[in-house]
Amino acid sequence: MSNAEEEGKSLVELLEVEESSWLSDLGSELKNDASVSDKAESFYKNTVGFLQSKAILDEAAARKLPRKFMDSVSSFKAEPESLRLQMPMDASSDPLEMDLDAVYEIASLTLPKFKSIVTNIVVQAGLDPEQVIEFDKELDVQLQHLVLAPLKGRGRALEKIRSDYGGKNAKLLDIVRCSIIVHTEEELFKVAEALDNNTEEGDFSVIRCKNRFKEPLFNGYRDALYTIRVPVVQASNQKMVEHCCEVQVHLSELVFHKSTSHIYYEYFRSYFSGNVAAADERMVVLERVVGKEPHASLQETIESSIADTDNTTQLEALLQLLGEDNMTEYMLASRVAHRLVTLSLESMSEDPSPGRPLKLLVRLGRLLRLAYKYEQAETVLSKTRYAASVLLGSEHRVTLLAGENLAILMAETRRYDESKSLHRATLEIRERVLGPEDPDTLSSCQVLAIVLDKPGHYEEARPYFARAYEGRRKVLGPDHRDTLDSANGLAVIDMMNGQYDSAESIFRATIKTQKEKYGLDHAKTKWTGNNLAGLLMICGRDEESQALALEIGLS
Repeated sequence: MSNAEEEGKSLVELLEVEESSWLSDLGSELKNDASVSDKAESFYKNTVGFLQSKAILDEAAARKLPRKFMDSVSSFKAEPESLRLQMPMDASSDPLEMDLDAVYEIASLTLPKFKSIVTNIVVQAGLDPEQVIEFDKELDVQLQHLVLAPLKGRGRALEKIRSDYGGKNAKLLDIVRCSIIVHTEEELFKVAEALDNNTEEGDFSVIRCKNRFKEPLFNGYRDALYTIRVPVVQASNQKMVEHCCEVQVHLSELVFHKSTSHIYYEYFRSYFSGNVAAADERMVVLERVVGKEPHASLQETIESSIADTDNTTQLEALLQLLGEDNMTEYMLASRVAHRLVTLSLESMSEDPSPGRPLKLLVRLGRLLRLAYKYEQAETVLSKTRYAASVLLGSEHRVTLLAGENLAILMAETRRYDESKSLHRATLEIRERVLGPEDPDTLSSCQVLAIVLDKPGHYEEARPYFARAYEGRRKVLGPDHRDTLDSANGLAVIDMMNGQYDSAESIFRATIKTQKEKYGLDHAKTKWTGNNLAGLLMICGRDEESQALALEIGLS
């Protein structure tokens, strides 16, 4: 049957949903095969606890927030950066080359003076340092106005140095630390004033303040965090050395909930690492998945969402959480995407536009491919591409997107000639219709480069990687995830071609951005780190490679 004869058909007819049972059969197959892993279930249960804990903190904060303190005390950090590094015994040495033993040695030397300083601060604020506030059974400690902690444990210190400070020991500023707990905003101001007054007298200097009452942690906890630089004299040579210590100032109304919230802080710390925008986006997804009345399990949540024909918001949040950029539970994500497809097709009597269901079908095909369900993915993508070409035209974005995903599938199933032919045809149309710098055109460059990225074809692949990288950098920005993916591909090609200096430069710039955007524990950061570590090994720089592997937690 010709396209002209097909043009009068609906999307449901073109997909042959009613003529054959392929879509409903796929739904049954996904229901049987898509099981919730223990890891995913644990993540969900921690998410529920985390959001409930955050709600309690937010409610307590709403009653007790120190509004004047929030407005009048600004966060700051001293410059130059060297002031925010631990100081070595020998002042002429490079702080960034300090080993952890040296940092701990100076920390032990500083501890007695630090205790004297913070005790004096609490007294100046009109508080009794030893007055008991509450017995915290979770932590098994007495909470007083002044809680002096032991030196940070080495295990936690090493983890923080690796995940937060790029392996640089001198950037760890809280080996020596304490908490000051106050009841009122007036007492909070008095502690801040005592910190300022002692700084003026030269006992120490405040080098950083984080007003987290104004900008709370992702788990909702709020406090004021000060870093002070304390001078001490070495007994061996009478030379002065300075050590950075941490002073946390808490409101008692909030600190009562800290032990519970801290459990979830530790669990989700890597999930919410990266920049503020990324953390905020992840928080919205979690809140939409859990909803106002959480189910007991992720399995129940999925089943309830699939059964609810009205709550597509929760289904879409589940799709985002389970999909490529988060949990990578591709079978579960495919099941959710399948439900969104069927709901979208069912609603076409109210909204006959085929755009949304076709886009969801492409997403379903992509997720099935990522779940290695190639036969099912090819069925979805082929039918979608054909239907889109009839309803929207062969050169429409959605038609070309379905074709691109189909071509990727062909490459993954070793049909390289078919894949290259379809990729080149898609790229030609996109260049002509959308323009050379359209994001979809640049995507074609990227995926064609990946198909060509095989032994003997590296030189042919490089111009496409370079074009995708430069174009995405210009159009999407240097820190966009697609730009970073292109950078990684370009660096790998350069490494394969023996252009090691170029590859290293690109890898290092990419991983620097990924650390800031995603955090060290994100899969994309680890992917780049693994590539860079491999390059360093090739170049005979084994120690650098091992240090990088340790920094980003490669096994």
